[in-house]
Amino acid sequence: MRVETVPLNHQIRVAAIFDKGRVKPVWFETQGERVSVNEICYSWSCKEGTATILNFAVWDGNKTFELAYDVTAGGWSLRGKKVTA
Repeated sequence: MRVETVPLNHQIRVAAIFDKGRVKPVWFETQGERVSVNEICYSWSCKEGTATILNFAVWDGNKTFELAYDVTAGGWSLRGKKVTA
């Protein structure tokens, strides 16, 4: 069994909790499917030009996904997912 990352970069709809300067994604929709976030495995921030991007490695109980929130533009994207090959 091999695990590989499938790179993606498309806009998605996300339900998130914004509380006291922290962001917590709760679920997101991709390819017509709603995916619940069971755990935030890791989070980090980076700069892309002048934009601040908050990144989240999240787990739905089966797969791991990388979500990104553009603080400047206010939009979410799905950057990648881990699959078993």
